[in-house]
Amino acid sequence: MLTQQLATAARDKYGATRVEIADAHIDQQDASGLPVINSRFTSYFANHTTRVTLVSLTLYQGNFIRLTLTCPPERADALAASLPAVRQALLDTLRKQAAHPATHG
Repeated sequence: MLTQQLATAARDKYGATRVEIADAHIDQQDASGLPVINSRFTSYFANHTTRVTLVSLTLYQGNFIRLTLTCPPERADALAASLPAVRQALLDTLRKQAAHPATHG
């Protein structure tokens, strides 16, 4: 699973001493009707800092769209609450670009 891969990278690549996967769930669909997987894990570091990573994965026109945010724990809930709006803004931009492709000439 993607969350496990990112958690392993936090430990192996970024030096986390401990990583806890706190939450992973599948929302059957968001406001756009697209399936969404949301997950969260916490990384603890030797210098006594802690970081929460939020991951939101969806599928759009056969492409995976992943939003990954890493922040201090005290900001995690507010950022998690903002993820649906950020995802929707990104998907709206992709739809507009598909409807009006840039011309090069």
